[in-house]
Amino acid sequence: MNKEELRKQFRVLQIIWGSMLGSLVIYVIICHLVGDSIRESTNSEIPIELLRNFLFVLSIGEITAIYFIRKIVLTVQSKLTAKEFLKKFIPLSVVTYGIAESIGIFGLIIYFLGDEVHILYIFIAISAGVLFYYRPVYEELEDYLKRHVF
Repeated sequence: MNKEELRKQFRVLQIIWGSMLGSLVIYVIICHLVGDSIRESTNSEIPIELLRNFLFVLSIGEITAIYFIRKIVLTVQSKLTAKEFLKKFIPLSVVTYGIAESIGIFGLIIYFLGDEVHILYIFIAISAGVLFYYRPVYEELEDYLKRHVF
């Protein structure tokens, strides 16, 4: 695989990552525009504190799962070509971004159910932090390919 093909694949990954990050901003905008009207129509008997704690624990579990899934999938057990590696790496990255974004969606849900706006910001910040940590970096991908792909 030549560098131009690799860069093309990498650009697609960057676009997906940027879209996921941008969606977090859209979630905050939606909450500020229509959040109050949605919050008024929800049932106030929902145990918000219990649900919030459950979603925080679930978020920690998701972050841990991302780490181990990436570690397992990216461990090269046999000789791979660059194309075979990218067939594993790109879907893995998209799944990682989706799991990270779901943490932001937890904040959106809990906010609509009646929790405070700062809790929304905490979930969004955690989600953005995980997305930023696993952001696509071309040099890292190239280095990984040089070290592990045969």
